[in-house]
Amino acid sequence: MRGTAFSQTLSILEGLRNEHRVVLVARSRGQVDRLLALLREHDLPADPWESSLWSRRSTGKLPFYVLHGDLSTGFLSGELRLALLTEEELFAKGARHKPQPKSRTAPSSPPWKTSTWATMWCMSNMGSPNIEG
Repeated sequence: MRGTAFSQTLSILEGLRNEHRVVLVARSRGQVDRLLALLREHDLPADPWESSLWSRRSTGKLPFYVLHGDLSTGFLSGELRLALLTEEELFAKGARHKPQPKSRTAPSSPPWKTSTWATMWCMSNMGSPNIEG
């Protein structure tokens, strides 16, 4: 997360894990191993993703799952109780994909409406910001 200390990123991830299944997507198998080791170094449970895990039910908090794949940006779904995040979002790297140019006729959105996944999670748990003109 851009401008966020890694300890704060870990705290946000732990908060996400309270309510969601958290899947981290890395672009290489080496990065999968790196993420698994990094999470475990911080005493956070982490497992490589396996398709059989999706149907497994658990009564406690699930571990973080790390998956090798190519995803331009993650998402958060309250309905699915799923947070899918990219390594770029975790480490504030620039995304490899260029965003589509904005339409000249489209109204610009306030910054809080185009927030990152972490901001969306914080807003859903702490309320929307009070924006007055």
